[in-house]
Amino acid sequence: MPTQKGESNFKWGDSAVTYVSSKLYRGPANAPFKLQSNLEGQLNAMEALLRVRSGADADMESGFINPNDGLRIARAWANNAMKFGGGNCGEHAATAYIWLLEQHVVPIDWAKFTNKDHSFVIIGRSAIGGYMAKDVPLQPWFKDAVICDPYWKHTYYWGDVLRDYPPEYI
Repeated sequence: MPTQKGESNFKWGDSAVTYVSSKLYRGPANAPFKLQSNLEGQLNAMEALLRVRSGADADMESGFINPNDGLRIARAWANNAMKFGGGNCGEHAATAYIWLLEQHVVPIDWAKFTNKDHSFVIIGRSAIGGYMAKDVPLQPWFKDAVICDPYWKHTYYWGDVLRDYPPEYI
């Protein structure tokens, strides 16, 4: 059972999903039937993604962004995704991550799977302690941790979707 902190994390996750949906209105380019009901909508989403990626690349080159600097990369992705109104899961998650940071929601992680191509945000995961992936569900913060997946337009308590978001692949 989540505490008040977990309920707050969940509300922030829902708010981030709503925010990203309003900013990335063209939707993802790699899910043709998710938001686009016709070919024109899909082509618009693909055009937006190409502009987002080339804009982010240009920002990183001109700003000398270190490829290991996740915060600056997330900022470049989010800024360009909002500028052009679209992006795939990485851009959706980066936009949510940056917005949540600006709202002072911590701890948060811009996360991705190591075994497949998908990005999302984790709200409430503590980096304190030297635990292994198998120990994540035993951590005191786990019941309050939330998966915010703006690409799929969902927010979940991590405990409810542990099988779909296993710690060993994040």
